[in-house]
Amino acid sequence: MNANQILEAVGVTDYTERNAGFALSSLLLMAPGLLSEAVFDLLGVVGVTVSVDALVLDLTLRAAGLVVFAALTAQNRRKVSTTREQAEPTSA
Repeated sequence: MNANQILEAVGVTDYTERNAGFALSSLLLMAPGLLSEAVFDLLGVVGVTVSVDALVLDLTLRAAGLVVFAALTAQNRRKVSTTREQAEPTSA
């Protein structure tokens, strides 16, 4: 599975969504507890209690953030190299 397929599976298709993807990946990599606690608190308001192993959840969210970050970075590198190749004049 290549980077474009991963991003399409997540729903990332344009520049703004890629920036949001970078923001989400950075949140998942640096502070996955913020996201999980917010979700657990919202579920608690509805009356749903969730019991999970904190370490497993933390590592899983960090891994997901790393995958999204790597996919977005690979896509950006490909676009930059394609743009540079198109911008370089060909010598005759």
